[in-house]
Amino acid sequence: MGKTNREDILDVAEQQFSERGFDATSLGDIADKVGVRSPSLYKHFTNKDEMFVAVLERLLDPYFDILHRILDVPMDQDQAEKNLHTVLRFYFASPNLARLLQHVALAGGVYANMVEERWFIPFFKRAAALSVTNPYMKGRDPHELMLLVIAFHNMIVGYITLSPLTEKLVDGDPLGREAIKRQEVFMLNLARSFWQENTTRPA
Repeated sequence: MGKTNREDILDVAEQQFSERGFDATSLGDIADKVGVRSPSLYKHFTNKDEMFVAVLERLLDPYFDILHRILDVPMDQDQAEKNLHTVLRFYFASPNLARLLQHVALAGGVYANMVEERWFIPFFKRAAALSVTNPYMKGRDPHELMLLVIAFHNMIVGYITLSPLTEKLVDGDPLGREAIKRQEVFMLNLARSFWQENTTRPA
């Protein structure tokens, strides 16, 4: 094979870490999948920890950026639905993100703490702030809004990570185009239901 670059290695590392988690994945596993000898990896990464952090950054930085550069404070229902749709599309386009987060959360330790402090706490605070400043959410308890944001996030992650167990329930690949489309419609309808039944319309 030709010269292996950093992104080639990260592509393989992302897949391995998302399937097996950090502890169960070795540099030898990654090197074998890339098609190089293990020492070649050290030209790009000092150790497995540095590689894992690079994988996390590549997956999570764009996700975090969504809330600051793409999503707008929703001033009407159309914008709120557009925001949700944007997040849904991002997760379904990057299913390894949900899988890797599941491994990190279950393993705990330094990487769980890093994900929590560097990405998750700021992310959820920003997502909740978008809801609080929405005039259609006027009067809602901020804690309730945070729980709502977490619930929708966990619904997306759970749908992806549990897809191997639900394949026979959704008539085909849960991550196939048609199944994802049905899930997006379902979650948008769920959001509309909450919007219509549980929010106070501005005068």
